[in-house]
Amino acid sequence: MRFFQYDNVAEPLLASVAARPEATAVVFKGVSTTYRAMNERVNRFAHLLSDEAGVRPGGKVAYLLANCPEIPEIYYAVQKIGAVAVPLNFKLIGREVGYLVNASGAEVLFFDPRFAAAVAEAAAQFDHGVQLFSVGGPAPLGRDGEALLARCSAEEPALARDGAALSRIQFTGGSTGLPKGAARTHRADLVELASVTISNGMIDNPGSVVLVQCPLEHHGGHSWFTSAFATGAALIICEAFNAERILHDIETYRVTHMILLPPTTYQRLLRCPTIDQFDLSSVRIVQSAAGATTLAMIRAVYERFPNAELNYGWGQSESGTGTSLRITRDLLKTDSPLLGSVGRPMPYAELKVVDEAGRELPCGEVGEALIKTEAAMAGYYGQPELTAAAFTEDGWLRTGDMMMRDAEGYFFIRSRKKDMIKSGGENVFVAEVESVLREHPDIDDCLVFGTSDPVMGEAVACVVQPRPGALLTATTVQNHCKQTIASYKKPRYVVFMDDMGRDSAGKVRKSVIVDYFDAHKDQAAPRFHEKVWDDPEIYLIQVPFSGGTPIGYTNVFYLRTPERGLLVDAGTSHEASFQVLHLALEDLGVDMADTDIFLTHFHIDHLGLAAAVAAPETRIYLSAADEALFRERGAGAYRGTMKDRLQTEGFCHGDIDQLMATDAALIPRVKWPMPDAFVNLADGESFAIGPWTLRVIDTPGHTPGHQCLYVEGAGVMFFGDHVLLNSSPNIAPFPGRPDALGDYLASLDKVAPYAVRAACMAHGFVDVKAQAEALPARLTWLHEHHRHRLDEIGAALRAHPGMTGTEVAKTIHWNIPYDAWDDIPIIQRWIIVGETVAHLDHLVEAGQARREVCGGLHRYFSADGD
Repeated sequence: MRFFQYDNVAEPLLASVAARPEATAVVFKGVSTTYRAMNERVNRFAHLLSDEAGVRPGGKVAYLLANCPEIPEIYYAVQKIGAVAVPLNFKLIGREVGYLVNASGAEVLFFDPRFAAAVAEAAAQFDHGVQLFSVGGPAPLGRDGEALLARCSAEEPALARDGAALSRIQFTGGSTGLPKGAARTHRADLVELASVTISNGMIDNPGSVVLVQCPLEHHGGHSWFTSAFATGAALIICEAFNAERILHDIETYRVTHMILLPPTTYQRLLRCPTIDQFDLSSVRIVQSAAGATTLAMIRAVYERFPNAELNYGWGQSESGTGTSLRITRDLLKTDSPLLGSVGRPMPYAELKVVDEAGRELPCGEVGEALIKTEAAMAGYYGQPELTAAAFTEDGWLRTGDMMMRDAEGYFFIRSRKKDMIKSGGENVFVAEVESVLREHPDIDDCLVFGTSDPVMGEAVACVVQPRPGALLTATTVQNHCKQTIASYKKPRYVVFMDDMGRDSAGKVRKSVIVDYFDAHKDQAAPRFHEKVWDDPEIYLIQVPFSGGTPIGYTNVFYLRTPERGLLVDAGTSHEASFQVLHLALEDLGVDMADTDIFLTHFHIDHLGLAAAVAAPETRIYLSAADEALFRERGAGAYRGTMKDRLQTEGFCHGDIDQLMATDAALIPRVKWPMPDAFVNLADGESFAIGPWTLRVIDTPGHTPGHQCLYVEGAGVMFFGDHVLLNSSPNIAPFPGRPDALGDYLASLDKVAPYAVRAACMAHGFVDVKAQAEALPARLTWLHEHHRHRLDEIGAALRAHPGMTGTEVAKTIHWNIPYDAWDDIPIIQRWIIVGETVAHLDHLVEAGQARREVCGGLHRYFSADGD
């Protein structure tokens, strides 16, 4: 194995740089970087560390980054100069970051500006000097790493070569509640590299295309990105899980190897409604991990990835390597018992099962698994007693996992000896969570353990014994935990028990408590829906929007009757949105064959998932006016309804391009199924859902065909985006509607006479009764708000005649936390200009302003001026 000739884990990368300098090394967010360019960045980081920061061989360099190309760049820079990498989980809170920096002795910390608050909190507890460098832009503290890189040399630094030297301190949780740093040497990581590339087939397929979604700062992430670069592969880095983006990248870049973690992430990918629209035939290896890899998931992988095999197994940060099993289609066809195995030891590793006395057990008996390999850690950094306890006298590593071996040498995991929960791919240790829980003054006792969860695979659960007379809620318990430990460690399920029955020796019967939990689990389960009205039964489903927008989520409402149901709006066409809506409908027992969908308007955060959840029997209601816009513009050009107008209003071409690109990145709409047919109902028409009559009310303004829906006899009004309590609905111009704002103000007056007892609004906090009571005042406020805006714009035109719509927008005071126009996110700039233009249209229609076309641009003047 050629990796054994090296003494530095960066040498395999350098070999790939020499062999394939112009080949693609990294793809991130659609941007490709060659091996030559990547290595130059590595060298600049190396010189920044050695020349600017004064890091010497053996110095510790930490990084707190979400998935990005800078993680491998910093990692290899650290290796080249003989320093030690200390990757940190970016989900950690400040206190935890401070502890790990102190424990490792890191003298440098690279961090993403998004985590500046956590770093600032951590810095307050550093027990030694730590140099801070931001990555990806300036931050309120530390030095701007990117600016410094620009002046650093790209020349190859002198390579440190010592196979016995530490290369990385990989922190894991600890059964004592304190994290442990697995100290790994260059030699160990090189042996691991050889073992992994043989196991996943990269060594035999140089130039593969490898997609990695699991956190690069985890041991598995390091293992796979170093494997990719060591074999000259192109590495596709996923910033976070996004099903559509992953499927797009597989098709576009012809991915051959992929790893998603936790294993349940594959289920989310496979449930994506648009998966059939992508060519996934290039994939040869789908890597997963034991535990949550179910038979159903394996079958689904083979159905969707026609040329792939699934490779999975077991391993640890401490062991470096582990076991591996290539699941062939023949194994699947025969329902082989090996489908429950984690496979055989990977190359350069031995595994055995022993009893409490350390004696090797025969086949079929369960004991603790021990592993011997040169890929194992040197020990736990700075913790000699834990290191001694981790190894036997003859060099076998105690894994803490209970396994059984069969006659053919295949291993099967039976349980964890260590109290560790793997939730959503993150290690959560019971002792740490229990320690935090017991700090709450109203908690007398608790027990923490793992439980199955449809989203996380395994989730943190706890049974809490409250102090007598205390009033505790699950939310109180969870919020208490979030103040001290990372949010992913908090209990997702909380069950209360009056007396856990701890005996005089301080022990409890865990099986009895877990049985009690299981009997009450349904009551503690996280819900994606909430009942908000009784007659008729109405449930709220808060469907999240995609990141990067000011909306947050869409309030989808489900009206249930014994005969038929109705979904009012559907949420946006985005994988995370679909996941929540799907789970909520499933939990509510909704049969979409007996359910119709009423869409208040055609915007994608309301219409997007309608076809994805509809059954063939489902009627989908949408106004004729909004259907015409939907058909004309198409789902892929939502912002297209404004693009031409924006150009005439002085919205610069670069900003329009940025708007379209941002919008496409947020929601790849064209790849989601869209309704083929709608049922159009006119103003005043009605339809029945069970015993209830629902009347349609045309409320143009937010869109030309916006409709509200009134449940007669119940006083329930579904407002869509017509009236919101948390914000003023956006009013923008549409082709063929000369006065959208005038339409909107008239529509406010139209709904005012209705007797509303429950107001169901599409965005913001939901209290349908309280919001109904606040409705008259809100309608008055909306009228006054727009009158004030019209007066403000009129004054601006009198003061500065001849402005474009965009220039007018920049003069207006907007209730948003930005000081400069260019600081406002592009989506909000689009909303602001659209809103301004709608008000200008209203002034023009009312004869209070005039519009002139000058050089292809609209310019506005007060009717009172010249």
